[in-house]
Amino acid sequence: MDKEWLEASINGQAQINFESKFENIPFNNEKIHQAYQAIQKTDEWKNFKKLMIESYANNITQNARWFSSEKGLKAIIRDAGRDAGEE
Repeated sequence: MDKEWLEASINGQAQINFESKFENIPFNNEKIHQAYQAIQKTDEWKNFKKLMIESYANNITQNARWFSSEKGLKAIIRDAGRDAGEE
């Protein structure tokens, strides 16, 4: 796995996370929908989007680091054992 591919994958997932939460909102009212679309065209929205995607990417990176750490791997193994014992 090369670094550029990993960064692109993380950024892509961060983009998807943002879109699913903030851009694909269904509205029952056309006036609200139009107002929301107008907000999305502002510089403030562009800055908000950029910062949120960076935040999502940082969270993904932190989670990946934790899962690949010794402590994270032990927790996964421990939890997998619990799940297997519950069946």
